[in-house]
Amino acid sequence: MRKKTTAFAWVAICLSSLLFTLVGAGLMSLGKAASAAKADTTKSYQDEIDAAKKRKEDLEKEKDELAAKLEELKQKKSDMDAYIETLDKQYLELLDSIDALEEEITDSEAELAKTKEELVLAKQKEEEQYETMKRRIRYMYENGETGLLDILLGDGTLADMLNEMEYRAEITKYDNELLDRYYEAKLQVERTEAMQTAQLEKLNALMDAREIELAAVDELIAVKSAEIAELAASIGVDEEMLFNYWNEIMSEGANIEELERKEAERIAEEERKRKEEEERLRREAEERKKQQQQLEELKRNQDIENMLWPLPKSGRVTSGFGYRNAPTAGASTYHRGIDIGAGDLSGSDRNVVAALAGTVIEASYNKTSGRYIKIDHGNGLVTAYLHADKLYVNVGDYIERGQVIMLAGNTGVSSGPHLHFGIFINGVAVDPLKYISYNK
Repeated sequence: MRKKTTAFAWVAICLSSLLFTLVGAGLMSLGKAASAAKADTTKSYQDEIDAAKKRKEDLEKEKDELAAKLEELKQKKSDMDAYIETLDKQYLELLDSIDALEEEITDSEAELAKTKEELVLAKQKEEEQYETMKRRIRYMYENGETGLLDILLGDGTLADMLNEMEYRAEITKYDNELLDRYYEAKLQVERTEAMQTAQLEKLNALMDAREIELAAVDELIAVKSAEIAELAASIGVDEEMLFNYWNEIMSEGANIEELERKEAERIAEEERKRKEEEERLRREAEERKKQQQQLEELKRNQDIENMLWPLPKSGRVTSGFGYRNAPTAGASTYHRGIDIGAGDLSGSDRNVVAALAGTVIEASYNKTSGRYIKIDHGNGLVTAYLHADKLYVNVGDYIERGQVIMLAGNTGVSSGPHLHFGIFINGVAVDPLKYISYNK
């Protein structure tokens, strides 16, 4: 399987860097302004205010120019996203078409084999009837004259002789008709064999055509990879511009006439953040308590500790749960699951199984998750399986623990063949490695 490029990650980094620098500049300027205010709150800041306003106007102009270029890059990224989704769709349709042709070829080969057996039987019946007719004719030839002579010299009448001759003629007619029917049946089987052979050749030709189309899609993907590399190089230049812009903003103080007010705002902001932190800690404590209660409830109703590892042939975790650097463009920076590598697997070794028994509530496709499945195990427990090449189940299906549900692949926003596996408890994503391990 091919690996998708991660060049789009640079676009996400570029856009987020602008927001970060603007916010960071404001906070650091506040700190510098606060220090100046504490040092001397009676000094006249008019000259500095005028200079700061002029510099602010210049920076605003530079910011607008940079924002315009970033908007252009965002549009290019949007176009790339749409193109990737189109290629994914073509790729998956070709895979499905090839699978369908393989099944049809298998069925046609089976029908052709059956027809060949029927042809052997038809030829055998024709030969048997022919041998039977030859023996009957030989018998009538060897014994026919004697029988007629007995009728003429004996007590037999002319009617007896005519009846004997008519009987022999009817037997010969019956044998010929039966032989003709067997011969016609053999011809019909031979015609069927020829038609089935032609159909099989047609199917094999279609299979060759699909393989050529698949190669063409791969070539398009290679071309698009080169375009992505060019975009990444362009973004690299803009990152340097952002870095210079950040340095200029950091060297500039906040509006001097607002220094005292901003210091008060800083103190108020710190107090607000302190209270928010206390509230966050309280909510996290309540959430931990709630999750603990939920886990205890789940353990009473379903053995979550009995989960199976979803990709039996691979225990290689390529990305863990929680905050991370996005591995490719469009991927999240807060990972609500784990990624299990499948790039070194092929065929049935990439089969994904259900971790627990449950009901399929989603089995679909989107450009981020690719082909994916979600299973409801009851009591608020849901598992998610993303980036498949094939799905083997449908919405509403009841799935047994360990049942094969999909084929791990590389669809959606993905940097290579893998399985994204997630666990949700009452809608809240939790770290799967707290409940499951490959060795276990």
